[in-house]
Amino acid sequence: LDATSTVTDEQRAQWQSQQVEREAAEKAEKRQARIDAAARAESIWDNSKPAADDHPYLLRKNVSAIGLRQDSSDNLIIPMQYYNVTTQGTTLVNVQTIAADSEKLFLKGGLVSGAYFTIGNSPMFSAGVILICEGYATGATVFDAMSYSLPVIVAFNANNLIPVAQAVRAQYPDHRIIICADDDSATAHKMRDKDISEGKTPKPLVEYNAGIYKAQQAAISIAGEMVTPRFDVLDIDKDAA
Repeated sequence: LDATSTVTDEQRAQWQSQQVEREAAEKAEKRQARIDAAARAESIWDNSKPAADDHPYLLRKNVSAIGLRQDSSDNLIIPMQYYNVTTQGTTLVNVQTIAADSEKLFLKGGLVSGAYFTIGNSPMFSAGVILICEGYATGATVFDAMSYSLPVIVAFNANNLIPVAQAVRAQYPDHRIIICADDDSATAHKMRDKDISEGKTPKPLVEYNAGIYKAQQAAISIAGEMVTPRFDVLDIDKDAA
């Protein structure tokens, strides 16, 4: 097409029909990929053994294997559950694998958004307080800090905090939900400095800090609360934390 082209109503209708067909095919393909990934996740989980506390990743993070499994390649296996608001059921939809060198992967095509892992057991929810964080190591650390008394929900990454928080709120409308944020301030400063060096107008610093920014949004979306880590009370380097 160019400026001199004439488009008929018949052509417009044909293009619209083709677009609808493409979108339907892409949706069906995506749905099938999620179904296949869920089946693979179930198989991986069923064929794995309970994880050992001496896994290199766990030793490096100084946490225990709580509810995790380990496959024949010594990858940690973390199950990812999804809550369906309509059916009010929870199903295994994916797994996260963590290798000895800390590489983290999800199953290709599997559902991630809204999927989570729970550290703790059902009776712990009766306390009326639920904690949500990003990664497993953070979650296990928080769980230990709370003396194994409160459930901790692992959302796996910052972008998943909002959908996971909303899924938890749907199940526990009256609970106190606290988002335990990661503080990515070191990365935030580097990203802002990069924008400035490239002549771009910098955003507010907090918007570069995915851990804090997404946690704030998640807390607001469910009328929850947010807490952030304090590094100044610890004798460690903040970037190393």
